[in-house]
Amino acid sequence: LNTVNQNLYKKASLIAYKGFQKNLPLPGFTNAKGLPVAILPIHKNYWLDMGKERRRNFKRKLNKGKSLRIEEASKVNPDLIEKIFNLYLNTHHNSPLQFEKLNSEYFLQTSSLCKYLLFYEEEKLIAFAQIFTKGTHMIAPYMGMDYERNREYGLYFIIALKIIEIGLRDGVTIIDFGVTSYQFKSMLGCEMVPTWNYYRHKNP
Repeated sequence: LNTVNQNLYKKASLIAYKGFQKNLPLPGFTNAKGLPVAILPIHKNYWLDMGKERRRNFKRKLNKGKSLRIEEASKVNPDLIEKIFNLYLNTHHNSPLQFEKLNSEYFLQTSSLCKYLLFYEEEKLIAFAQIFTKGTHMIAPYMGMDYERNREYGLYFIIALKIIEIGLRDGVTIIDFGVTSYQFKSMLGCEMVPTWNYYRHKNP
């Protein structure tokens, strides 16, 4: 961190580290509590350990989307990236708490590092989720959907449950569902892990 910061100090007046644990060794920085991150521990008995009523509820929600075609893709073409980006914008604009606004280039440049979970109604893409996996950890940082179709299918639930299914299939033990929508993510079994942000301005 000291080596990195010595270089950053030459390039920027303000440096920020966001979303880390509380005791990051950054002397001279001011810290402030950030939003908690929803972390879901999963194991092979995830569904069996769930209460019967909740399991039945989740199955009903999955059944609402059984007519959808779901694909897993990486290195997608630019035309599809534009559709993914437009669905992301839908979610960004509908969110009551907005963070940075990404551009379409982000989804293109990261496509070789991630997997896209794509949801089709016939031939129309109506939802997506971006998934990064490293070892037994998975993070699903961004998703987007057609909100008109969300009313019919309950897309938000279906996306999350399909991410969990993929995690279980691939031997993942931790899924990071990010911030916000905490009530919904608590229903999935997520733990809310606190995070901290660190700031330093070169002018004391």
